[in-house]
Amino acid sequence: MKNQAIYLTCLTAFLTLLYSCSSAKVSLYQNSPIVLLTVCSNSSVPWDEDRDEEYQDLDGLITKGINSVLGKNNPEIQSIQERLDYAQSSFENLLFNNAQIEVIQKKDLITSQSYQELKPDLFGFASSKSFGEGYKKIEELNSLSARKLLKELNAKSYVVLDFNFNKKIIDGSKLKGRVSASIKMNVDFYNERGKNILSETFYAISEDSIEIEKMYYDKEELVNQFPELIDLVINQFIVKYL
Repeated sequence: MKNQAIYLTCLTAFLTLLYSCSSAKVSLYQNSPIVLLTVCSNSSVPWDEDRDEEYQDLDGLITKGINSVLGKNNPEIQSIQERLDYAQSSFENLLFNNAQIEVIQKKDLITSQSYQELKPDLFGFASSKSFGEGYKKIEELNSLSARKLLKELNAKSYVVLDFNFNKKIIDGSKLKGRVSASIKMNVDFYNERGKNILSETFYAISEDSIEIEKMYYDKEELVNQFPELIDLVINQFIVKYL
């Protein structure tokens, strides 16, 4: 009876420890300095509608091909690089200014020997996504490459930001109604051993809306809503994981 009681006590302690470790909250402070490995996004601003993932992937490949031909005068397409560069800068500034979390400077990352040695895999080369200026098409590192890169940069973790920029009808229809910009930010966070310790999506939609009639709306006005939304989802991430 005594042995059984000891066994149950030890089992309870083990399960408690196991649960506490598995449910431990990721701390930005404990994982600083952070390397922003890449910032990427879809290559246009499609409608925020429910679609199967296989169709979304197909849409991306088709859209990127169309964009190269028809997107020369479309602000939604022409501003892709500007949005990604803003997201990169905003991530660095908001983490430091709002939480005193250090993010390794982009120039230090892309000029490091470990980063320059990295090669995108076949999936990276075939990706329909757009990437921030200077970033390689790499969204994940193996454990050896991660440890080598973080050691060279004196960092404790790395993060990948994958955005989806969309537009959504919030009133009426595409024939006559109101449209707003919406955004999803997928965050993948890796520790100093290259292990994924966080994978989460943050969402926001603009409180401002634009008139749409017979499919026409002011695209320039729509894309001007994105910087505020980028700041919003980044701050959501910061507040949750301080």
